[in-house]
Amino acid sequence: KAGATAERIISRLTPESSSSFPLPNTSTYLGFGHKHQQAICWWLEPISKGGVAMDPGQLKSLINKMAEYSDAGNLDAYYDQVADDFVFHRAPVPDVVGKEANIEADKIMLEAFTDSHTTVHEIVVEGDTAVTRYTWEAVHSGPTPSLGIPATGKHVQIAGSMVYHWRDGKLVELWDYTDML
Repeated sequence: KAGATAERIISRLTPESSSSFPLPNTSTYLGFGHKHQQAICWWLEPISKGGVAMDPGQLKSLINKMAEYSDAGNLDAYYDQVADDFVFHRAPVPDVVGKEANIEADKIMLEAFTDSHTTVHEIVVEGDTAVTRYTWEAVHSGPTPSLGIPATGKHVQIAGSMVYHWRDGKLVELWDYTDML
């Protein structure tokens, strides 16, 4: 029964069975020619927002370099890696949409939190998506942009994870999941 169910699912995923859901010809990747084997191979390929996945080693290096740029306040170098239509998501604050809007938001954050240091503990890459686990530290030197809390002069530390989405070698979307408690 399981084989028949798999056969029905796979047959729905072949190029011949669905023109609205085209599949790439994956026979060149694994030497398969049978349409069901092609569908299986396609199903296992990583999903990418950019078409051609970036090299994982280069992507990891770039993420670490961007953390260094951010810590140094070098927004020009940081945003050279970012697409014009970049979107930054961090609940509970509203999304920041567009490269220029994100630059302005970061300038305010750099005034509010000085002497920042980011430690990237882990990076996992799949296609054009990367996930990091990080710790960020800084001194609270000015009012916080989203909450309006006056400067305390205290050392702050947060831990979190980020999900990066890349397209054509540029960062297009960043989801920040930070423990703010």
